[in-house]
Amino acid sequence: MLVVDLGGGGLQVCVVQVTGDDLEVITTGGDATLGGMDFDARIAEAIASDLSEQGVPKPDHPFDWAPLRTAAESTKVALSSQEQVDVTLPSGTVPPINRERVEALTADLAQRVTTVVRDVLESNALSPRGWTRCSSSAGRAPRPWSAAGSKRAWA
Repeated sequence: MLVVDLGGGGLQVCVVQVTGDDLEVITTGGDATLGGMDFDARIAEAIASDLSEQGVPKPDHPFDWAPLRTAAESTKVALSSQEQVDVTLPSGTVPPINRERVEALTADLAQRVTTVVRDVLESNALSPRGWTRCSSSAGRAPRPWSAAGSKRAWA
């Protein structure tokens, strides 16, 4: 079984062999510099850009980004089950954000996830093809990437 855990601050990948009630870790890997917060930051930046088009200045202090990051995480979570999300903040309302836009904003991050998974598999002479079981975790939030995009990554 392939386990992919994209937590807030890091990515962990593990290959586990399940035999009856026994679990054996075959190989592990990850990227401590890639996590859900990176995806949130991209969405927050997009929200800030949308607001700036309406005359709302982008935050210039890290503390001022907090509402945008909160809205970004909520957007990411909502896009796991919806195609489009309305985003309203005290500083204004932005045009709806859809899954396709988030996938485009985070395509390079998603590719990094794919690369780490491939590297972990290849480090143990395993192939990404033919897996019958994969457990994907994204911290508290399912990932909004499309199934089609995931299938393309392993083609």
